[in-house]
Amino acid sequence: MPDFEGKHQLKKIQLTWIATVAALVAGVLAPLSANAAATTSFVTTPATSTNLNLDDSVDVQTTLALPANSTLDSTMQQVWPDGAAKLGTVQSPTGWSLQYKVGSTWQNNRPADATTISGVRANISGLQTGPGTANGLQATASASSTVIVADASSINASGRGDGWDVFLSPLYILNVYHHDANYKLECHERATGNLCGSLYQVNGYATSSGSSGSYYRGKIYSYVVNSGQAKVICTNVTALPFTPCGTFTVGAAATSATGNLGTQAFDGTRVWAANSNTNSLMCFDVTTETACGPYALSGFSRSAASLAAFTTYIGGKIFTISNKIFCTEPSTGASCGGSWPVAVTNAGPQANVIPKRTNTGVVNGVCTITVDYVCFDMTGASAAMPANLTTMLTTPSSAVHGGSSYFQTTAWTTTRQYWATNATGADWSTGRAACFDWTTQAACAGFATNVDLGASRYAFTIDTSNINCVWTNGDTGTISNFDANTGQAGCPVTTTKAAVDFAGLPKYSCNTATGVIRTFDSLAVTLPQGSTFNRNNLVVSVLNGSGEPVAGFQSVPLVNGSISLAGLQVASTSTEFRFVIESVNATNFPLSTQDAGAISATLVYEADPVQLCVNLVAIMPICPASLTGLTTVTQPDFAVVQTATYTVSGQAAVVQTNTATYHVNPITPAACYIWRGFLNSAGQGVDTGGSPSLVDTIVFGPDNKMYVGGIFTNSGGNANADYLAVWDGTAWSPVGEVPILSNGQPVLDQQGNPTFGPALNGRVNSIAWWGNKLVIGGSFTDAGGVAAADYLAMYDPIAKVWSAPISGLTGSVNSIAISATGIAYLGGAFSGKVTAVNLATSTVQTLATLNGNVNTVALDATGNVYVGGAFTGYIKKWDATSSSWVNVSTDANQSNFLTGAVNDIAIKAGKVYVVGLFNGVAVLDLTADTWSWLGGSAEPAGDGRSVAVGANGDVYVAGSFATANSVNAINVTKYNGTAWIGFRDARTLSMAMDVAGAVGPWAGAWEVTLSPNGVAIWGGDMQNCATRSELDFLCYFGDNIVVSPTALTNTVQIPTYDGPMVTWQSTYNEKVEGGTQLIIRGRLIKNTNKVLIGGKEAKIVSTSNTEVVVIMPANPEGPQQLVLSLSDNKLVYYATIKYAAVAVQTPAKRPPVTVTIGGFADGSPVLSTRIKSSINAFLKKYSDYKNIECVGYTEGPTVLKTDFKLSKQRAVNSCNFALAGLAKGMHVIGMGSGQNLKEAASVRRVVITLTD
Repeated sequence: MPDFEGKHQLKKIQLTWIATVAALVAGVLAPLSANAAATTSFVTTPATSTNLNLDDSVDVQTTLALPANSTLDSTMQQVWPDGAAKLGTVQSPTGWSLQYKVGSTWQNNRPADATTISGVRANISGLQTGPGTANGLQATASASSTVIVADASSINASGRGDGWDVFLSPLYILNVYHHDANYKLECHERATGNLCGSLYQVNGYATSSGSSGSYYRGKIYSYVVNSGQAKVICTNVTALPFTPCGTFTVGAAATSATGNLGTQAFDGTRVWAANSNTNSLMCFDVTTETACGPYALSGFSRSAASLAAFTTYIGGKIFTISNKIFCTEPSTGASCGGSWPVAVTNAGPQANVIPKRTNTGVVNGVCTITVDYVCFDMTGASAAMPANLTTMLTTPSSAVHGGSSYFQTTAWTTTRQYWATNATGADWSTGRAACFDWTTQAACAGFATNVDLGASRYAFTIDTSNINCVWTNGDTGTISNFDANTGQAGCPVTTTKAAVDFAGLPKYSCNTATGVIRTFDSLAVTLPQGSTFNRNNLVVSVLNGSGEPVAGFQSVPLVNGSISLAGLQVASTSTEFRFVIESVNATNFPLSTQDAGAISATLVYEADPVQLCVNLVAIMPICPASLTGLTTVTQPDFAVVQTATYTVSGQAAVVQTNTATYHVNPITPAACYIWRGFLNSAGQGVDTGGSPSLVDTIVFGPDNKMYVGGIFTNSGGNANADYLAVWDGTAWSPVGEVPILSNGQPVLDQQGNPTFGPALNGRVNSIAWWGNKLVIGGSFTDAGGVAAADYLAMYDPIAKVWSAPISGLTGSVNSIAISATGIAYLGGAFSGKVTAVNLATSTVQTLATLNGNVNTVALDATGNVYVGGAFTGYIKKWDATSSSWVNVSTDANQSNFLTGAVNDIAIKAGKVYVVGLFNGVAVLDLTADTWSWLGGSAEPAGDGRSVAVGANGDVYVAGSFATANSVNAINVTKYNGTAWIGFRDARTLSMAMDVAGAVGPWAGAWEVTLSPNGVAIWGGDMQNCATRSELDFLCYFGDNIVVSPTALTNTVQIPTYDGPMVTWQSTYNEKVEGGTQLIIRGRLIKNTNKVLIGGKEAKIVSTSNTEVVVIMPANPEGPQQLVLSLSDNKLVYYATIKYAAVAVQTPAKRPPVTVTIGGFADGSPVLSTRIKSSINAFLKKYSDYKNIECVGYTEGPTVLKTDFKLSKQRAVNSCNFALAGLAKGMHVIGMGSGQNLKEAASVRRVVITLTD
């Protein structure tokens, strides 16, 4: 609800409670008299006689009874065993501090991981309790008055920004300039319309196209974007100059304020806004200044209009319109009951929804007022729009016209609705107002529609302290107001009145039904000392949370200084309400401004009691150190200990306790498993270069190591581990890194050692082992520096040699299957789509061409070749007799199963398992020659990317889906022969995977491989497996206590390498003039035909199978690379020879190298993932330079101070990122701003220069 204190002109702002805040707490918290019946009580739900299962929830409530007329300290506490439950919501009394128990310590901040919390306590010190009543619940609160005077009808233009919304505080008219790189809060004085002074500005906090603010108790809260995160910025506006009161994260990433943030709405305690980057509804609670969201909006996408979404508070619910209309329950963040969300007929709504009302003013739905003119009831069902409203909205002169696709109206009363128009039906032109009367179902009688309100109106809003006043703002920041009854400019107040607000009374119980007040009793009014006004000539009117009169409580005369509030319903006032006090006859009994501003009032009401309520959202598994041999895991009893304590000053503490003990049913061992990954000692995984990344293939080698390929960089933090990496159980390493050469010379690091770079420059799709050699397929070129190794390469990890099995492939290799005879069958996007290569002889067997790309190749036990892909029929088998591709089955039902491209094939025990761009796992029984669905139906419910079959017949599926036969299974699942299983983490209680950084349009798990001991390992472009932030792109599900990396491998004898090998070389230094003899020894090296040292050919003196002798050429001082090559290409050997120190000329410095990197968001210095990748790619190439300089540029002519500041920040961010990574050790010689003088040079960029 709006806070009335902030909605009109106040000459005096003072809210005085009984004593201090603590005293107010006492007044509302159910003080007890000596004979009070209320006592401290403890309640747990369900009853302790109920046996609990895993995931069951438990509600724990403590109600505390306190003595009357006392000063005391008090604590309510609830604790449970460590790790036994996951904490959900906590409700505690307003003004009490909350603490959370983690292990044996208590902390003030709630941990992000709710499973680590084992207790909650609320406490307060120096509490002064009140006098008490028979039921112990009566409370009083006092407040002083403020004066309602006329607002200025002429508001001075500012010219300091682009206005949008307008909102009010007691003293000021406010707006936030929209689509700005910085937060700019504009201010005018309400009484005069003059500017307040200097513009309040916070740099680096970007505003959306629908920027606004929500006023609450002297502060303004606005959604902004800073450093890639949506945030709420707080400004104290009680007096000039304004001051900051904090910035708060809301748990939602945002790359652009204008691109991602929608408008904001305020429900009285929470500020809401949609975020198209996370497809969620953000929530911020101003009473606690903490995030209360974000909440997912299922099916949400950004509006096609200029604003991402419009959000409005209507009828106690939050409505968001973008591609659909979404309805959200504010108390839970859940979607409203009924058929929400509902589709918007025409995409791109140009304004928010408005309340639909009956002819008595009751809200019974919402309506759209632009593009498609439709209404829905509160359940989301279609409802008729009044005919006259449709006519007004579709007639050019009365239709919505203002800032096109930017317009918002929250200007409505219980009977009237207002919006901006233009006489000629034009946008971006002179604005006027239209008014629709719900009581007459027609245009408002007597309302002037020809009053000019200013150009290009963006927003209409109602003054909830004076519902006869509507405020507007527009494109140039020109603010105006008009009379809601007549339509004329200005909002006059003709009679001096006093307003007493009781907004935001503290809440002490968990009773959401009654709020903070159970019943009203009375209101007593006191005039200031020395006043001669007779208070019995005053009348009191009650306004509700929307500023509207409450029936039956208007102009109630004071009797002996008070009025009875018996019969005043809480539902009629909400928890935010106002008492307006004025003279019964202003002519005969004029109320002075001085008296009106100094009235005090005391409200007496019955309040709810003090309570601490904790929801334990799920019982957690307690697991033993070893699960070996267990079929069930016995669970210990679950006990919650509740304690309520108070200590009256000078007396002994009063302590009451209760223990609620539950029996927990046994669980299965699988309930103890968690998701894990492959992280080195520094916590680094398969990709540290940043998304979008992908693991597409996983194999285990004969060396007991796991090899993975895909799209990733810097595995384990190693700059050479790109696209292909190996995990040895504790660390990631590159595969086949190659020496970096410059003009044939090795590039040395600062210590004189040769430097190396990654072997591959593009995606790896498939890996297979042939003996002790690794065969790699993908979309790379020149693998390992071998010019012919495009799309297919082979690497010998013992000899450390790259080679090209064949050349001439025209496109990527997607899949490799190698037969027992050493024939590699390749499938992909190259000409012909399938080919066969004899790896021993490098000869190619031509196979018939398929008419679509091949995604997978599989071999059965007898060597039959199966392929799947996007060709006709989707799956084929090679028939060697006819040299053609033939159908795999004669079953005519095959087309009912395979309805899209096949992505993977697994063959086991006479059955072919197939997944692809269709629901389910299709199974071909080779014996019966029939197709069927695994498990009897087309599950999982989504596309499959990979399938694997375990030794016990369990089938594992990776893909893009959320369920399997109604079982929650996100992207990964297993069929155990009787049921589908999802893998939920025992600690995070989640199986979610984030695919926001997906590679291309297909997102999810791309690969499943079974380790030698049967553990399923999943790869893909998914991140945060089971919401664990450290598990990206590669993860597995295992025992939650210990999973030794060696458990994922089995002992395999490494094959003996019997090819050419160098075993020794002479190590003495050579003079730079050359001429010294060098001896190289080994085996099978007789065919050595070239030896290069420092890029210069050495003269070969003699060769034999065991020894090669050469004369060393002249070379500069220091280490020089030695390269030995054999004529049969079976070996290329690299080593280093150090030349003796002699006087040589210092080589000339290399010329500078420069790169220009663009792609910054408009007005933003934030480095996107693409920018970071471009910086890394540049630095990898020139990592041995000594100095770095960064210069930034803005998006247009760089002439303003703000332009230079933005330019410099882009440079600083770029250099800092470089220095934290691949440029570590370089010297910074400058980080500054460049200057563009012409629009033609308006590129958002950073120029990075490296020098020696």
